[in-house]
Amino acid sequence: MELDVQSFEREKRWQLPEPGAFTSAKSYCENTVKPLVIKLKELVKSLITSCASLAEQVRSLTDKVKQQALDIDWYKGKLLEQANIAEKFQEQAADLERVKLYVGADKVQEMVEAIKTIERLDSEQKRIQRSYDNRHYR
Repeated sequence: MELDVQSFEREKRWQLPEPGAFTSAKSYCENTVKPLVIKLKELVKSLITSCASLAEQVRSLTDKVKQQALDIDWYKGKLLEQANIAEKFQEQAADLERVKLYVGADKVQEMVEAIKTIERLDSEQKRIQRSYDNRHYR
């Protein structure tokens, strides 16, 4: 950026040349000053357009960053919830191991299988009852 600014100081196309010996003020203004002013106006217009475009990009990116920060906070919350659930599962697994040690692994497995069978039969009975109720009330 510093080099670009210095180029305006040195480049001939951005300097006003000295008027010729027999050049009138009107002629100098028309032939030299006005074209340079027109170039400068065009340059300023393009810079303003670029600046406005960059400002819009900054706004857009700032909004994206804010949304991502909110998303990150949400995911952090979910991660903490999952960590708490995992901790509870670990406690339950440790408790199950204690029961297995006290009662015996085979006895615990038999109890679990019996409970699963009861739950399956209960679920099947409820499904049959719903099916019967649906046919009966039609």
